[in-house]
Amino acid sequence: MIVTHFSYASDGGAGRAGRRASLACQAVGLTSTFVCITGESSNPTEIVLPTHKRSTVTPDEVLSTTLTDHIQWDFIAARRTELSNTLLSIPYPGADLLQHRLLTSADIIHLHWPTWGITPNTIAAWLDEGRSVFWTLHDFWPMTGGCHYPAGCEQYRTACMKCPQLEHDQGLIANGFAEKLFSYQDRGSLHILAPSEWMARAAQQSAIFHRRPITVVRNPVELSVFAPLRNRQELRSAFGISPKDLLIIFGTADLMERRKGVCFLVEAMRELVTTGELSSILSSGGRVHIATLGKSADLVEFSGVFPITFGTIDSDAVMSDVLGIADVTCVPSLEDNYPNVIIESLACGTPCIITPVGGMTEMVSDGHTGVVVSEAGSVSAFKDGILRFAREYHGRHEMREHCRSTVELENSPQVIGEQLKSLYLGPGHRPLQPSLQGQSRTAKGSRTPAIREHWPSETNLEIQTRMAKAFARTSVTRDPRPGREFLRFPLNLLVLDHVADSEIVRSMAIDEKEPRSARTRLISVRTYHEHHSGHSGPYQFLRHLPRSEYDSSHFAVPLGSELAGEMGGSYRKAGALMGLRAFGQQGNAWLAEAEVLAEAAAQKIDVIHCIDGEHAGWLLSMAPPELFKEKTRPKLVVTFHQPPAILSQMINGVLIKRYDGIVALCKSQQSYLEKYVDPRQVFLIPHGVDTAFFRPAPVTVARRNDGTFRMLLVGHWLRDLKLAFAVFESLLAEGLEIELTVVSPRASIRKNHERLIFRSGLTDGELREAYWSADALFLPLTDATANNAVLEAMACGVPVISTDVGGVSEALGNDAGILCPAGDAEAFAKAVQRLALNMDDRTRMATAGRRRAEALDWSVIGRMHHEMYSELGHRTSVIES
Repeated sequence: MIVTHFSYASDGGAGRAGRRASLACQAVGLTSTFVCITGESSNPTEIVLPTHKRSTVTPDEVLSTTLTDHIQWDFIAARRTELSNTLLSIPYPGADLLQHRLLTSADIIHLHWPTWGITPNTIAAWLDEGRSVFWTLHDFWPMTGGCHYPAGCEQYRTACMKCPQLEHDQGLIANGFAEKLFSYQDRGSLHILAPSEWMARAAQQSAIFHRRPITVVRNPVELSVFAPLRNRQELRSAFGISPKDLLIIFGTADLMERRKGVCFLVEAMRELVTTGELSSILSSGGRVHIATLGKSADLVEFSGVFPITFGTIDSDAVMSDVLGIADVTCVPSLEDNYPNVIIESLACGTPCIITPVGGMTEMVSDGHTGVVVSEAGSVSAFKDGILRFAREYHGRHEMREHCRSTVELENSPQVIGEQLKSLYLGPGHRPLQPSLQGQSRTAKGSRTPAIREHWPSETNLEIQTRMAKAFARTSVTRDPRPGREFLRFPLNLLVLDHVADSEIVRSMAIDEKEPRSARTRLISVRTYHEHHSGHSGPYQFLRHLPRSEYDSSHFAVPLGSELAGEMGGSYRKAGALMGLRAFGQQGNAWLAEAEVLAEAAAQKIDVIHCIDGEHAGWLLSMAPPELFKEKTRPKLVVTFHQPPAILSQMINGVLIKRYDGIVALCKSQQSYLEKYVDPRQVFLIPHGVDTAFFRPAPVTVARRNDGTFRMLLVGHWLRDLKLAFAVFESLLAEGLEIELTVVSPRASIRKNHERLIFRSGLTDGELREAYWSADALFLPLTDATANNAVLEAMACGVPVISTDVGGVSEALGNDAGILCPAGDAEAFAKAVQRLALNMDDRTRMATAGRRRAEALDWSVIGRMHHEMYSELGHRTSVIES
């Protein structure tokens, strides 16, 4: 059996783990090589493929440069949010490895970190050919739209639609997710491996891998290299460290990566050193030493301690010495899978202090091989963990022995090699049949003599060394061409701005895709609003459509006309002539509808749903059936969001009749729309809420209890802010102890008062915390259909004080809050006084609100949309009728 392990780079966590996995395979007699595109080989069986550079600039080279320079390192870098600075990447450009003999000769292809090396297109082609592909998940990237760690986001479970780590992403994340879903979900023999049970559970819950076999296989480590030191004290003495001293070591690839939590550890150490609390625990004369590893290590400063700064260490032997002399290794990560530094440290007999996150608690047993602190991201928790280690375990040789024995049992190359060999030989992953053992595959399925036949008398290691030398001379070219799902609107227009030969992009933008099954083929189109998030926005129901019944494409359309360029003015004029002035201002939406029409002309589409009907769908409604695939017009569905008074200025009374389905969010809107169309075309489907995320505050969340009644006002559209501030000021004048927090992007509404707090730019988590801190949602409105703030407050168990307009009463249900007449300041003041003085009412409304929110969970709303699509599928199109 020939196994090829691949990682883009030979260094980094995934590269090191991939190299070790290859060595583990060799340890059990498999012919295994490790292949990368960049880095250095550390033994004769590792191959760094040279990249071939063309002598002339070709369109492919221009596209490669665009994807690398303009998209990866310019566009993405300029739009990162404060949530995370961990790498967020696109797959392209990769390397043209589809027909490389090193890969076509392998019985097993084992991926570790294919980003920028092996593209989704190549993996899909291998799977379609029947190749056996194994993939170890060293981070989340294979199952997300681009992030390598989600920073708490769970959209990978359904679909990446609105990335909290990237602003104004022009469809980059949604397209990246769609391409992976299309490339990996339903093809061939793909087996997922995870170093930790934590990562395995995430993969089982993901939309992309949930139907794949998933196995936990730990990362191996070279036990002969990473081993306890015979001369440990001599080496410590060379650094001026005595047996009584405490040497704490920590580090990562880049200490400035926020996910690694180094700032919390540094602050904990600073406080311990400054106060002398840590030194006081040590034996008489014992001192505290701190050593740092990795990039930016020299930026970490302590007062009172001169740290030992090792920086980036490229030698495993040196790393083993450094870890071996330490008393403890600290790993304060906020998110982590299966860090190499932990198994390397344990293999050297050095225990670890870790946070209780990710797969790390599977690596370190509290009190046995180290200390697990009580909480991640907590300075005090890490201080307590360090003090506990110094007090109870410093100098205990039995703990160091436990560390080594644990790794020998769980991470030895022999143990991991046998596990991998068993998986490779398992059902569905068998090597070539005996009659074909002397042959191997090519990309086209033909057979060529296998490499091993040339050296029948040599050992496995000799064969692998010869293979490495031979293949190391075979160069590769860059493979820049993304798949259709990735290069979809509006990202294709962004790429077109930089590519000289636009036909390259246009040729990939639309092609005919073979249907995978009898699933409903759905295209959804929504307007990209920055205030929507991974947990809010009217598109959330898409996550809850039955996975097995839909093949979906999703278009997120930026507001405005910047993509339309000089044509924006013409679109505005045309919109005015159509009586659709608001739609005419959205030139980007006109371009999006052209893209949707092109896709529906290339392949059979069952349903097109324009989720923001005010801004989309009007051009599609005019398209005759002859323009669509098989001359069959998809069922066209729109959702309207504005109340009748505003909606009347945004619709065309003739074109609206051409929609097969119209979603109304409340009864007043439904009644208004039924004046224009057959009532059977209108479906009442209320707005939903993510009740798993927006939930009542845990008991661990502390609340201020100083007698102040805290109100929260969220948003700006159709809010009666003038009334809100008037009521607030009148209640303050009456002596009521109240506070009002306004969460809104509108700077113009600011008023000066110490009890009036303005906030903007909140993350999903910060918004939820704002609800948790509030005693009531205070939301005077001028009009409404559905309202996110009302639903989110109810889901968080917060009583609502709002206006009895539009669909608010339908959303609120019975006894979840107090509704006041529009513009009635006195009624609002009485409502606030009632809740401020009556805890029983607040508790009762909170319970009723949560119960009502659960009835409006997005899973319920998703089922209602599924039922609507099913019903429309059995109806004759309104155009045909």
